Amino acid sequence: MSLIFRVAYEWVPPFKLYTIDITNCGVGPAFSVWLQSQTELSDVNLHNTGVSDSIPEEWFLKLSSKLQHMDLSYNQIHGRLPFQFKCPNLYHIDLSHNHFEGPLPLLSSNASILNFQSNLFSWPIPLDFGQLMPKLEILYLSENNLNGAIPASLCNMQNLSMLSLRRNQLSGVFPQAWSLWHNMRVVDVADNNLSGNIPSSMGVPSSLIILKMNNNNFGGKIPSGLKNSTSLCSIDLGGNKFTGSVPRWIGSNLSMLSTLRLRSNLLSGHIPHQL
Repeated sequence: MSLIFRVAYEWVPPFKLYTIDITNCGVGPAFSVWLQSQTELSDVNLHNTGVSDSIPEEWFLKLSSKLQHMDLSYNQIHGRLPFQFKCPNLYHIDLSHNHFEGPLPLLSSNASILNFQSNLFSWPIPLDFGQLMPKLEILYLSENNLNGAIPASLCNMQNLSMLSLRRNQLSGVFPQAWSLWHNMRVVDVADNNLSGNIPSSMGVPSSLIILKMNNNNFGGKIPSGLKNSTSLCSIDLGGNKFTGSVPRWIGSNLSMLSTLRLRSNLLSGHIPHQL
């Protein structure tokens, strides 16, 4: 038995929902008026529903302060988001794999999970991004068109455990104050235009498991501070301009390491027997 629910595009229901949970169903391609009429929501899940429409900014602005969770991922939604969400209780937002564009919006200071991966967001990351969202634990901004430098304010996110800025157009040097991240597990800034030396402070978070900085313009020696991150299991520094020899401590200190990629650099000398 199959259930088919068809409504006219202009239909406005005589009720207000608190939760919408429709996944892997053909709701689109339009973001219908009946969806736009729902502004008292606390939980929105429209993952992979075939929506390829733009969503009016007015709908985002009218959403209730009760909103806590929003998942619009894996659609083809396009257009811009309002620069500021007025949803103080929103803690989890996933808009990944869509066609949203324009500058990154600023969310609630209570947000803990933000996934904007695989969109068309551009402009620099706001300088005060980290100060306005200090409780973020997971930040995915990979595969967009973001440019400019990585703001130092990201270091204020002391709860951050996963950061992915891969495949953007970010440039400039790596912030020196990332030693403040005591819970960091994954850092992925691959495929950008970052340059300069990796700060020695990067080795401070002992919880770091995955480090991907490949395909940038980093130079200098591989920082010795990384030897203190004994939980590392994957390091990819390939496609840069690192010089000097391959450190012996990579083999002796990082016993958990299973993947090491250093290809396409300016390294010299012998491969240490500790590897």
